[in-house]
Amino acid sequence: MADKILINRYASRRLYNTQTSEYVTLDEIAELIRQGNDVEIKDRKSGEDLTRQFLLQIITEQESKGENVLPVNVLTGLVRSYSTATQGMLPDFLSKSYEMFTQQQTSMLDK
Repeated sequence: MADKILINRYASRRLYNTQTSEYVTLDEIAELIRQGNDVEIKDRKSGEDLTRQFLLQIITEQESKGENVLPVNVLTGLVRSYSTATQGMLPDFLSKSYEMFTQQQTSMLDK
């Protein structure tokens, strides 16, 4: 697997792809991800990892465009999970569930 593409966010809030040495938009980052690339988005000055924040923003924008992938009951459950004792188990469960989904999807497409 190739290295992650590092995207720096500058104080001006512009996003800079260090691999191609050019400024990029959120839509262009989403396209990089769709093409199979992994990205890491960091604040240039502080070094803070902003990847999760920007991935959530991409999902939010896709959902608001009517490209609904996440059912309301799943979103509601995620909101509720932030205040329950099972919060710590959810990331691992979601990760493993998604991994199984992608394996089944690949298997179905190979037939």
